[in-house]
Amino acid sequence: MAAVFGQREIPACLPARQLKALIIDDDEQIQRMLRRIFGQCRYAVDIAETCREALDRAAGSAYDLALVDVNLSDGNGLDLIEPIRKFSPRIEIISMTGDSPPSLEEEAKRRQVAYHLSKPVDFQELISVLTHLSKKVQALWF
Repeated sequence: MAAVFGQREIPACLPARQLKALIIDDDEQIQRMLRRIFGQCRYAVDIAETCREALDRAAGSAYDLALVDVNLSDGNGLDLIEPIRKFSPRIEIISMTGDSPPSLEEEAKRRQVAYHLSKPVDFQELISVLTHLSKKVQALWF
């Protein structure tokens, strides 16, 4: 995992301006790892541990990207997608879960999730996804 945080990995995911991300996950260890990866990719990061906290944060700030854990202590993270999009219509969503039944992935696609990741998260894959989404979001500015 040290290579993930190495200087060689960072330039590929640098956006032209700092993007803002909302990470919604109730596991502190995962939060720390994600904050670090997103930070190295120059995302400003807010963290929410519950559905309620995520909605409060979304109402108070516009986000470019949200990474949503499906299984939260107070509900299904996929149920947050529509309300979050009301506050940030151009937001890109990444869902993730430790459970990966085909029906869950289909549900994520139906809700127009850009990427669905399985836990444990492959950090190289996440960096690749962040790089792709950064370019996509930036293309909308011009």
